[in-house]
Amino acid sequence: MTAVKSWSILLGKFPDFWVHRAGPHKQIYYEPREVKAAIVTCGGLCPSLNDVIRQIVFTLEKYGVKNIVGIPFGYRGFFDERLSEMPLSRRVVQNLNLNGGSFSGVSRGGGKVDEIVDSIQVFWVQRKNGIK
Repeated sequence: MTAVKSWSILLGKFPDFWVHRAGPHKQIYYEPREVKAAIVTCGGLCPSLNDVIRQIVFTLEKYGVKNIVGIPFGYRGFFDERLSEMPLSRRVVQNLNLNGGSFSGVSRGGGKVDEIVDSIQVFWVQRKNGIK
């Protein structure tokens, strides 16, 4: 018996009533011009991260988000002052799917969790207030 069939028997139908479908929605709950989206890739090797990054950028632009950045080398990009965010757009990521891995790099942390969280909070407060 498949998992879907098991769920169907258990719930009487596929669990549409409690599962939100991914993809475009008629109503969005944010103002796209005010959004700054940051894409962070973390962890070990993952062969398809570039495909994921590319599609996220395409989808955000479709929704009208123009301020999209990549954070280099995972969470390290938030606290390593030598690294800076990378502006992303359809033009930048257009052929990204032709390369494996993550063009923004990955890392397995490198900092303590509280340091990373503090850096992310400072990062967003500074960016929101126009401080570089």
